[in-house]
Amino acid sequence: MTNDQIDELFKRLDLVMSSTPANVGVAMGSQLYSECHNRGLIKIETFSALGTGLFPHDLPTYRGSNFMFCNPFLPEWEFQIGKPA
Repeated sequence: MTNDQIDELFKRLDLVMSSTPANVGVAMGSQLYSECHNRGLIKIETFSALGTGLFPHDLPTYRGSNFMFCNPFLPEWEFQIGKPA
């Protein structure tokens, strides 16, 4: 994938994420997740069980908002938005 294609992918991802509620996560293919890391887009935030404050965990987020994770079953440059909790 070229740098221009990657930039376009991030524009599309940002557009989708701008209308995604904070309680919805995003799964990413391995190359996309790695590129997020390289660009400094992964921020660690504290989440708790059902937002109650119980069992807090520090988890990776996309730009500090939505939980994100690498899904080895997605194509390398794809992403998938979850469903509201």
